Amino acid sequence: IDYDSSKISYEELLDVFFKEHSATGKGKVQYKSGIWYQNEAQHKTALKKIKELEDGGRRKVATTVDPASKWFDAEEYHQ
Repeated sequence: IDYDSSKISYEELLDVFFKEHSATGKGKVQYKSGIWYQNEAQHKTALKKIKELEDGGRRKVATTVDPASKWFDAEEYHQ
C-alpha cells in the first residue's frame, strides 16, 4: 500500500486506522497494533491522536509508535 497525501490526510488515515481495529489490547506480538512513521510530523500527529483517544474515555491505547525501518515482505504463503 502506498500512502498518497493528496488523496487522504495523515489525520484521516489515523482516524480510519483507529476506527477499524482494536488498539487497546495487547495481544500476541504477531497481532501487534503499530504505527511506523516516516517523519517527525507523522510521529507528533500519531502521538496526538492517541492522546485524544485516551483523553476521550477510551482505554489506554496499546498501539506502539516507532520510526519506519527497512520493510521485508512476508513469504508468499502468508499473503
